[in-house]
Amino acid sequence: EDHDEIPPPPPAAPQARPPRVPGRVSEIMEKIPLDAKGNPTSVGTILHAQGSCQPCHYWFRGDCKNSVACRYCHVRHPGQAVKRIRPSK
Repeated sequence: EDHDEIPPPPPAAPQARPPRVPGRVSEIMEKIPLDAKGNPTSVGTILHAQGSCQPCHYWFRGDCKNSVACRYCHVRHPGQAVKRIRPSK
């Protein structure tokens, strides 16, 4: 009889793969300028060297929630001052 056979081991669990960063994202990350500490600034800062960016008023106040994904420039601009941002009503 075949009742004494040892059953085969269960199949091995698939190994987790590291998340894949799409090529477009890595290309954009390479274009983002770094700050004085070597950290990426923001997507909006890419246009800073051409002078066609818009400053992020939240970053200037130290309160930008979008971080690197922010579409506004995270570099200090000449004449930039803290502006009072009205809270929404």
